[in-house]
Amino acid sequence: MKKAYLSSNVCLENMLDLAFYRDILIKSGWLIVAEPREADLILFSACGVEKIKEDYALRRIKQLIKVKKNGAELVVCGCLPTINEKRLKGVFNGVVFGPKTYEKLFEIAGTKQEFLETGSNHIDISIPGDLVYPGKIKGLFLSLKKRHFPLPQYLRRRFSGVEDSDMFYIKTGIGCAGNCAYCAIKKVKGDILSRPLPEIIEEFRTGLKQGYKRFVLTGDDVGCYGLDNNSNIVDLLKGICSHQGEYELAIRFIEPWWLIKYYSELKQILKMNKIFSLCVPIQSGSNRILQLMNRNYRVEDIVACLKEIRNVSPATMLRTHFIVGFPSETHEDFKMTLNVIDAIDFDLIIPALYYDRPNTAALDMEGKIPYWVGNKRFMTIILKIFFNVYLNKLRFS
Repeated sequence: MKKAYLSSNVCLENMLDLAFYRDILIKSGWLIVAEPREADLILFSACGVEKIKEDYALRRIKQLIKVKKNGAELVVCGCLPTINEKRLKGVFNGVVFGPKTYEKLFEIAGTKQEFLETGSNHIDISIPGDLVYPGKIKGLFLSLKKRHFPLPQYLRRRFSGVEDSDMFYIKTGIGCAGNCAYCAIKKVKGDILSRPLPEIIEEFRTGLKQGYKRFVLTGDDVGCYGLDNNSNIVDLLKGICSHQGEYELAIRFIEPWWLIKYYSELKQILKMNKIFSLCVPIQSGSNRILQLMNRNYRVEDIVACLKEIRNVSPATMLRTHFIVGFPSETHEDFKMTLNVIDAIDFDLIIPALYYDRPNTAALDMEGKIPYWVGNKRFMTIILKIFFNVYLNKLRFS
């Protein structure tokens, strides 16, 4: 029996893809092993959304080349082969494929494509991956939990993430309707391609029948669902939340402009107390920077929506992302971002330091921030998050 080893440093969406690839290999007669040295095929899913992740991926590829046995094949998938093909070829000249060209794996696996057409509804925690912030913090939390450390309830809430093997994941589509100046993923995923609504609803029903209680709607931007098939996120959520039963739903990534556009209808859905988590990546507290990022909304509008959600549905966990050090960002722009963190009681905030990415509009922008300035702001926002999100209500009760 041929043996395969799978590894990654990718996001949740690509982890679901990797679980799908695992299923293809298993159904094609392959045995999944825990050590790359044992494998006839090493499949590494490489992230390139940020330079720090790209650097890690390239180091890991070099390691895998060294440890693979004679005759074994290394294949690199994920977003990196499309985002920075030139840099990848500097260390690796083998077979590559991306999220939209995974058909190559059928040929590698030696099987026919038609027997397996849909992706996975589960992430595989047995697949080795790179733990990054906030993964390392969550790992610490889980370690303390196992040791029965008396963690306060609000910390338990903040660490109950949407990256668990007991959740049922439903991909709403691939791609997005935006064109953010810093984003390299657009080149990989393209414009929004939504799955048919009846297909998603049927998948949700399947999860209910299998006994799942927690569901995650995921995609590059769930908010733009249906733009290409005469539907929208409101239709999607109404179709799911109309079902009876005890279940909860997380929405992973709804861009602010969609939350603002559909807010009156989404507010009524939130009142049903079915949405346990909502991730809205704000990215900057400065309207000037948002305009440069090509993100078409005003900070005050999204802040107003999120503040009201806190009152309308207090059980819903609010999550967001911020980028610091974007070209021409001033100290005042940065302070505006910190002010947003003070204004809203977020349950999770993921910060990122801006880096130039290939084939993005921001690459050619003037006013690049010196590394030491950007890094100082990044450390400042990390401390801000630590105190605001994790320590501001410290009560061991």
